Amino acid sequence: MPVAKLSPVCDNAGMDGAGYQSLIEHYEGCLERHGDTHLGVDWPNPCDAETRYRVMLDVMGADAFEPGVGLLDFGCGAAHLWPYMAEQGRANVRYVGLDASLARRRSQGAGGGAE
Repeated sequence: MPVAKLSPVCDNAGMDGAGYQSLIEHYEGCLERHGDTHLGVDWPNPCDAETRYRVMLDVMGADAFEPGVGLLDFGCGAAHLWPYMAEQGRANVRYVGLDASLARRRSQGAGGGAE
């Protein structure tokens, strides 16, 4: 499967290359200091992170969890949405998480239906 080449500048977010790199370095530092936890993705507590996941699933609506549906999670961080989905009985969704951080990609292993 061909891999798309990502631009080093995230223009649609209003950032220049240095700002974008600074943001990546911030989150890589969080992961290095706190590991694969809510703090590793810079969420102050697990309850806030869980609220975020619940809202994300609510926005998708009930039909989004029919068999054969996929979810592409841009900026997935450590892909914590996937285990939350499984805990909620929504593991039938094909989950693919993408993140710009090389450290995050190295720290994660695919599990279950996540890619």
